[in-house]
Amino acid sequence: MPGEKRKAMVYLLITFSAWGCLYVAGKSVMEQIPPFTVCLIRYAIAGLALLPVLRLRKGRRKRIERRDYPWIALVGVLGYTVSMGAQMVGTELA
Repeated sequence: MPGEKRKAMVYLLITFSAWGCLYVAGKSVMEQIPPFTVCLIRYAIAGLALLPVLRLRKGRRKRIERRDYPWIALVGVLGYTVSMGAQMVGTELA
């Protein structure tokens, strides 16, 4: 278990560092590019970065039921995209 704990801590540190840099980098980038465009670029980069992980895990993935797709889309749009967009607009205005 100590190895798993260490691995979890490393992942948490990477996540916190990425979140912490978001505002600093976002503020300077938004002087040139609108907030929602920055969000779109960010999602595109994240998607490209996660695509190899998805390919590697292909055999070990659980199937998502078709009835869950609308809920996943709703959470993705409202719960993440809108909140991140509003956060970027707030950062731009700060």
